[in-house]
Amino acid sequence: MARYDSDVRPPIRFGLFMSQAGRTWDEVVDGFRLADDLGFDHGWLVDHLVDTDHGPGVPVLEAWTLLAALAARTSRLRLGVLVTSNTFRHPALLLKSAVTVDHVSGGRLTLGLGSGWNVDEHRRYGIDLP
Repeated sequence: MARYDSDVRPPIRFGLFMSQAGRTWDEVVDGFRLADDLGFDHGWLVDHLVDTDHGPGVPVLEAWTLLAALAARTSRLRLGVLVTSNTFRHPALLLKSAVTVDHVSGGRLTLGLGSGWNVDEHRRYGIDLP
């Protein structure tokens, strides 16, 4: 059993969660570069195909291609999608995307998986939601 030493505390880490819904490429990259420059530890996107907060009329950049582009434009920030919907991509395709982003980022990817939940979003893209 592990012993807790009250004098040893885990480090506090800070991250940025920034939905790409309604934001341009320039706005997203500026936010992630600023977080990288300020010393934030991690930055996260959302995995939605439509804006689930404001409706389908708001544009949303696709998470995994955007993450790859951000990986090439940041230097130290750990990157991830909070969280990747397991219903949007075949697991083998997601794995290829994740490995690619991890290589582009120099090993800075954090992979988070979750279940899809938005019925309308799935219907609009012809994706079954079990």
